[in-house]
Amino acid sequence: MRPIRPMRPLSVYWLAVCIMLPGCLSIDTYEQRMARWEAFKAEWEAKGFDFDAKKLIPPEVPSEENFAHTPLLKPLYDVEWNADFSKVIEERDLEGRQRTGQFLKRLRLSDKAKEQYGNKSWIGGEAVDLEAWQQSFRDHEEWPNPVTRGDPAEDILLALKKYDSGLVELENAVRDRPFSRFGIEYRAHFFGSYSHSSVLIRSTRAYQLRACLLLQQNLKPQALKDIETGLLIALSIHDEPMAISVSLHGGMVEALLQPVWEGLKREAWSAEELKLLLQQFEALDFLQRLELGLKGERLFMNEFLERPNLKEQLLEDFGGGEFIHDSVQVWIDFLLKSQQYLPELNMVYFEIQQKALSVEKQRIFVGTLENPKAVVPNPSKELEKLLLSGLGVSLFQEVARIHNYLQMARIACLLELHKLEKGSYPETLDEMSLDLPHDCLSGESFLYRQTGDGRYQLYSLGWNERDDRGRVSKDRKGPDGDWVWQYTKVPVLEE
Repeated sequence: MRPIRPMRPLSVYWLAVCIMLPGCLSIDTYEQRMARWEAFKAEWEAKGFDFDAKKLIPPEVPSEENFAHTPLLKPLYDVEWNADFSKVIEERDLEGRQRTGQFLKRLRLSDKAKEQYGNKSWIGGEAVDLEAWQQSFRDHEEWPNPVTRGDPAEDILLALKKYDSGLVELENAVRDRPFSRFGIEYRAHFFGSYSHSSVLIRSTRAYQLRACLLLQQNLKPQALKDIETGLLIALSIHDEPMAISVSLHGGMVEALLQPVWEGLKREAWSAEELKLLLQQFEALDFLQRLELGLKGERLFMNEFLERPNLKEQLLEDFGGGEFIHDSVQVWIDFLLKSQQYLPELNMVYFEIQQKALSVEKQRIFVGTLENPKAVVPNPSKELEKLLLSGLGVSLFQEVARIHNYLQMARIACLLELHKLEKGSYPETLDEMSLDLPHDCLSGESFLYRQTGDGRYQLYSLGWNERDDRGRVSKDRKGPDGDWVWQYTKVPVLEE
């Protein structure tokens, strides 16, 4: 049985253009492509650029100190590969893997609950809808539910008890085991498994939901502990050099900001608790994560496309060439043809991606990501599409959004500390006389104004760098609209 692959890391840059390029790239021989590629590498290595993917692979960790080797998580990567890392030939603990794969598998709102209640979150200025989650648990027969619908918080906590042992195991392990190294076979790249992503995001969702429930019951120490556990689990993948890990890390932290936001909305956190939250936020640097993920994606993709028998391996991975769907065949053809454009794709990284990101300045420069023609003058339309896909603009946008939300969460905690000390929120951010984090897109302070209800609105202009007066896009994650932190429902940008 092949390991589950919930998301192929290749898709972050390339999947969007696979359908657009059937039969459009010129074909030469593998030997000619590799000769051109080796000459390019020699030229750029002399300039100080690195092409050694092995340097990015996280170091091995003793099993007894490794969070990824808890009984729940270890079966995910307890496998044996063939010689060229194109296929898993044995899964040593198939039963354990299946058990882990089922852990919290249905911890998501059911379609019925979404249709009836919507999917509320702090990004839209809304608390978790407990009635929606209560309905969702009752929609799934395998969850324990009382015969008669009761208090939503009590019913949900009862349902979550089914997974108490697994959640306790993760909670203890993430504190007792100081390091983490999942057994990802980076040399496999596209053929590899990233099974821990689904398990970690589900676990984070469980801690998020339980923390919100505990807050409603005024059990703040327990809620704070669940937030801390979730953030520690998110940090367990901080050194994974893959774009999928960057997205996973951001998604986990975004979920955990829900109980933080709900505690702030209720003005429930004490000064000591706010300082603890600020301390935990300090360990998160999404721009540094982006830099590592982009470099890893480039280097491991280079290695993947250097394979001389790539076509045979891809065909075998999809079960043979006779019954492969046309869209998959287009994608395979695209990968094979794209070998000849390895130099151009790497130049996009050297000349544009690196200039678009400054970890030191904590900035992302949107305008730098718009012109691949600066690297390859007069490219064909097909090559221009390829270069645009290689920029990974959607990943930059995703990271900028969660980075700015995290900085606004930090400022929100500081605003609450100011109110606890002074009795009210400041009229301006400058009034706090603190070195506050800035918007990573504009380089300026976040926009802040007090509101008529005694609270405030804090926001970034977002990816379009246009002031939409504190309104968010309909999907809340697109390139339009502002990125907003406030404690009432956020208005939606008109379509």
